[in-house]
Amino acid sequence: MVVQGYTEFAEELSIDTVQTDYLRKVKDAAAAIRRHTDFAREYERLDVEKPVWLSLDDIIGKMDDSPIPIIYDCSDISIHADPMVERVFLNLMDNTIRHADGATCVRIGCSMAGSGLLILWEDDGYGVPEDLKERIFDRGYGNNTGFGLFLAREILGITGIEITEKGVVGEGARFEILVPEGGYRLTG
Repeated sequence: MVVQGYTEFAEELSIDTVQTDYLRKVKDAAAAIRRHTDFAREYERLDVEKPVWLSLDDIIGKMDDSPIPIIYDCSDISIHADPMVERVFLNLMDNTIRHADGATCVRIGCSMAGSGLLILWEDDGYGVPEDLKERIFDRGYGNNTGFGLFLAREILGITGIEITEKGVVGEGARFEILVPEGGYRLTG
């Protein structure tokens, strides 16, 4: 943070374009170091606390102030997951805001899938190209930190929950979160 701050000051005072370019590169490198440090801190918290029953109503309710409206249809369902599971849904919303150009809403629905529960996160933005559907979950891939969906998959995987992207380009993203039998319950 200190390096970034002083670099910004130096950039503002610099009258040499070459020097300004070097300062920008230093600032970008410091930002990358900070992102990696933040990721390491988050990753260390994985699997530290025991999985607990968490209400989807409560998790989604924390996104009430989202700039994109949410259509939610999973009332009275809890999932057994790592307490960090809230980050998964916050990351999906962040990705919708950042990458789903033209998205006007997010739909979150639940349905039975065999003996498991399928939670759908869908937006009406552009969608994810076919060749990136698996790659977006790779550590370091992406335009922001490159850790969001990687971390999401890791958090969910602690309790055997799987996440995949199954949307159609031009129709929007569709993240499918499959909660195994015994990992969900009706609370209403």
